Amino acid sequence: MRRPLCLFCLTFVVTLVFCMRFIPMPVPDYGSLDGQQLLLEGQVYQKEYRIFEDGDNVKTVLILYLKSIHIPSRSEHSIKIPQERLQNIMCYMASETEPSIGNTVRVEGTVQCFREASNPGEFDVRDYYRIMKLDFKLNKARLTACSMEYDKLREGLYLIKKKFSVSLDKCFNEEDASIMKAMLLGDTGNMDEEIKELYKQSGIIHILAISGMHISMIGMGLYKLLTSLRVPDKLSVFICIGAIWCYGIMTGMGASAMRAIVMFGLHFVARMIGRTYDMLTSLSLAAVLLLIEQPRYVEHSGFLFSFGAIAALGLLMPVLWEADRKPRGRGGQLWKGARRMRQALASGGAVALAQLPVHLIFYYQFPMCSILINLIIIPLSTIVMYNGMFCMLTGDSLTFIARKAAYINSAILWIYEKSCMLCEKAAYGNIIAGKPERWQVEIYILMLAFLSAVGRKMSSWWKAQWIIVALALLIFRNDGELSITVLDVGQGDSIHIRSEAGMNYLIDGGSTSKSDVGNYQLIPYLKSQGVERLEAVFVTHADADHYNGIETLMEASDKGGIKIAGLILPDIGESAKSEAYEKLIKEAKAHRINVRYMSRGQFFENGEMRITCVHPYEGYDTSDTNEYSLVLYLRYENFSALFTGDVEGEGEEQLKRYMGESGILQGTISLLKVAHHGSGNSTSEELLKLLHPRLALISCAEKNSYGHPHPDLLDRLENQKCEVYITKDKGAITVHTDGRRIEIGTFK
Repeated sequence: MRRPLCLFCLTFVVTLVFCMRFIPMPVPDYGSLDGQQLLLEGQVYQKEYRIFEDGDNVKTVLILYLKSIHIPSRSEHSIKIPQERLQNIMCYMASETEPSIGNTVRVEGTVQCFREASNPGEFDVRDYYRIMKLDFKLNKARLTACSMEYDKLREGLYLIKKKFSVSLDKCFNEEDASIMKAMLLGDTGNMDEEIKELYKQSGIIHILAISGMHISMIGMGLYKLLTSLRVPDKLSVFICIGAIWCYGIMTGMGASAMRAIVMFGLHFVARMIGRTYDMLTSLSLAAVLLLIEQPRYVEHSGFLFSFGAIAALGLLMPVLWEADRKPRGRGGQLWKGARRMRQALASGGAVALAQLPVHLIFYYQFPMCSILINLIIIPLSTIVMYNGMFCMLTGDSLTFIARKAAYINSAILWIYEKSCMLCEKAAYGNIIAGKPERWQVEIYILMLAFLSAVGRKMSSWWKAQWIIVALALLIFRNDGELSITVLDVGQGDSIHIRSEAGMNYLIDGGSTSKSDVGNYQLIPYLKSQGVERLEAVFVTHADADHYNGIETLMEASDKGGIKIAGLILPDIGESAKSEAYEKLIKEAKAHRINVRYMSRGQFFENGEMRITCVHPYEGYDTSDTNEYSLVLYLRYENFSALFTGDVEGEGEEQLKRYMGESGILQGTISLLKVAHHGSGNSTSEELLKLLHPRLALISCAEKNSYGHPHPDLLDRLENQKCEVYITKDKGAITVHTDGRRIEIGTFK
């Protein structure tokens, strides 16, 4: 049997994935400790400094990572938390004292639990740190005791890393230095978020990860040096493996670094003992070693990207690239160049096919230009790495020479940035396909596995057809019904409507309790649903908790983001238009977004769906922004919904009169988005008796200072025998309907 070890490792991985799918791992809950003071002891296994902006102030904070956590018996929490449940924690230190790696320390601080995602597409911070084996973090932590013993190796490597970081700061400007630190030292914490996002959206984020390129350059470079110095081969191998292992520890030992170190070590060991090195066997063995240490790596993007790329080169690339026979005569050189180009394209295509589901699962889009950009980026990365290492090693002692050499890297990084920006602006630079279902990913992987197994016997035409079918199955979406999703944006409102014809609309998008709601909730959600274009974005009124995320959406639309066809505002009188209202108009026009105004009686139609404005009337004047809130009535066959913004007071009185007298209301309301986050001063008994809603949705933040939803309002809804769903309890709430029956789904 060929590759028995590889087969065994693959069986182990498949079994593990199967077990994790049907037998979920237990999730420890530390929510009862959130916000409380806690005293604990642990051993420092990693530390770093991060820069944080606090308004106009910039501060550097020391972060300690502790393992072997122990809560002293005198602590009031020593009984509440079973010791075996604790793994590791991170401490944001308030004190300036820096312990050494390996020190056992006692710290006291305020517990902050990691945030759990409450919307589709939202990054789950708690889940991410759980994979990193971190339970929670301590804020404003104080060091109260520290042992004398420390880990000399790891502390020494940390000091070397710190020295290298200073060298890079001397050679490069602040932005370029942060990129070089990420590439060479694995320090991504202080990198500019815009550049990081640009690299991610363009599909070149992999150049920031410590991976096979780093390990092979260091390991092979050192091996050749030792060989030239006539060092015995076995000793050279041990020195090289030790060096790359230390480099991995120094840079954080991420999944891609660990994979590369294991594969590199096996390559040298195989050569040392006279055995044949097999890439796929070493890859599968590296996967098993990592998954034994942390089974949840199968849910980590870095792990999947790294292992997927190498697996694609070993399995898919030989199927996509068939070597031609070398022609004779003058065409030899031309053939050689064309052959290399075809091989590069085949490699890029194989990696892209393997990584596509990972892109869609974690980022919901695929950068089409990444295949071409990587043809430029990867060859230049070798220059960046070698030159960067030279600057890192000589920046402190030969500063003048190192700075001159740094100009080369700065020029290449400029090429990287401009290439990414061109990709971002390209018509089809990014394809937003949404997050696929699990069954789609599984079928896609099986189809690629089948292609890898029998593809060499297939003609090019059949290979192409097979790949097209696999891609179609992966990105297929079944959107034949009307869906309405009330997002959990904390203290704010945001509602996404998808018509049965597949058109998308957004009502509001803001929050005063969640920071940067546009980037962290709205955009990820819309992309996860495959939304590439919004036909209309309705802003019910100019309060920040209803529009501040829409400002981010408009800005992103110019950078290859979700396109916005039109911004719809309530058609109110001049005296009612606030500074925020006028600002929204200016921002929309600056981003070339058409601005329209809506008043009572005007409507949108899309297929069988009609959205009608029932408040305010044209030119409505008031000093209260809530009173002029845009109220929209949606009708789809037998289903109806009313979206009320924050309407209250005289605005609600106007709404009641119009709904009662106009005859627009047909029977009861299927769905009511309750006004003003469940305020006791809105959604009166009279309005509820008029509407008779079957289902009520309330958007508000957990532990909000307003007491939303108000008990009186909940009593009024209960009296109407209305089924109530609240985002603070259920997360995002989605309603699907075919015009007759209604299905309700919640994220939590």
